[in-house]
Amino acid sequence: MNVDLAIRKKHFLYCLLLIPLTLVVLYIRSISFDESRSNLRVQPKSFSFQTQPGLPVPSAYIQTNAGQFDSNLNSEKIKNETESRNEVNHGDTDASATAPSASTQADTNQPSTTQPPTTTQPPPTTQPPPPPPQPSLSSRFCKNGNFLASTNLCTITIDDLKSLVKGKSVALVGPADYVNKELPDNHGDFVDSHDIVVRLNGMIHFTDHELEKKSYGTRMDILISSFWLQAANPGAIDPWKTYRWMLEESYANLKTDTIMFENQPRRLFHKIYNRYSTTIDRNKHVLYCMSPNGFRDGSYNKLRSLSDNNYPSGTTPTTGIMALANLLLMEPKSIYVSGVTAYTDTKHKAHYEGYDQIDPAERVKKIYSPGLFDGYTYKRHFEHDPGSEQKVMWNLMQKKLITTDDYLKKLYVDKFGSR
Repeated sequence: MNVDLAIRKKHFLYCLLLIPLTLVVLYIRSISFDESRSNLRVQPKSFSFQTQPGLPVPSAYIQTNAGQFDSNLNSEKIKNETESRNEVNHGDTDASATAPSASTQADTNQPSTTQPPTTTQPPPTTQPPPPPPQPSLSSRFCKNGNFLASTNLCTITIDDLKSLVKGKSVALVGPADYVNKELPDNHGDFVDSHDIVVRLNGMIHFTDHELEKKSYGTRMDILISSFWLQAANPGAIDPWKTYRWMLEESYANLKTDTIMFENQPRRLFHKIYNRYSTTIDRNKHVLYCMSPNGFRDGSYNKLRSLSDNNYPSGTTPTTGIMALANLLLMEPKSIYVSGVTAYTDTKHKAHYEGYDQIDPAERVKKIYSPGLFDGYTYKRHFEHDPGSEQKVMWNLMQKKLITTDDYLKKLYVDKFGSR
């Protein structure tokens, strides 16, 4: 009995000793665990999240689970701290009320999960899609059987031609020789920069392509011609072997949608077509328009008004002056004129070398009747009236209905004065 009592007392003493030891151990574990948690919060990279290879860890997942882990830690710590304060050191209550807890410090040191602001990049600029290709003139005007009777030559009306020219910038280029003698070498590029380029008569084909490119431009959208088939000096030449608008080779390589505009209602181009129909049809893209009587008369009236009503009746305008009247009636946005002098230039010849297929030295002798034309201007009255045409040109300049190159402008200023 006494032995059992002694053993019980011994066990009771052991228990009394174990209680403070246990409390001390728990307190030490609490401090150690709190420090490890603080390190964990300062180094968030210690968290790991398994994802598929190459995929980033979702930030929302990290924030949600980190918050859940913080909640567990806080609950455990509060429990430990409560036991420590109640059983070990009651003086810690005031200290804990004034000093930030380890949890608070850890929260303060926790890196922000807010993503840094990113610079908003402007949306990539995209080039507008290229405009759809314009249908060819042939497809627009020739698909409904608009062909010259019993032929394959596509014809367009004067209203069709007006619709193509209206509101466009137009360059009218004539064959005057000063263009390649007095103007810059890039004049041809300037001519080609216009919406529509118009040439005259024998300019349908150049044999000197360097001369063409440098001075007169490589484009020809419309050829305006009377397609005159007779020589002024009959018997001296064969027009079918001399005038370029009457040579088969001139029609062999015409560019797509070239328009042949006969600006006098004579139907002379029909004879050319009948002779070279196989060559012309091979292109399948040559269009033809002939001036009706009403449009021809309107062009004459325009010339009369521009010559102060002094244009003599019974005379035929030269192709260049008639072309200007034609174009004015088509209402373009602008007209640039170069190489059309109305025979004002006495320094350079009226036509560049190679304009006709004839030796330049023989041109004046064989094409024109004796004493009519000296290569620069008409020496006597024929069927053209250079004086009236020069008056028309000057008035066009004064009224700003046309612009010209500097050399042509100076010719007319010198002749009429700068009033």
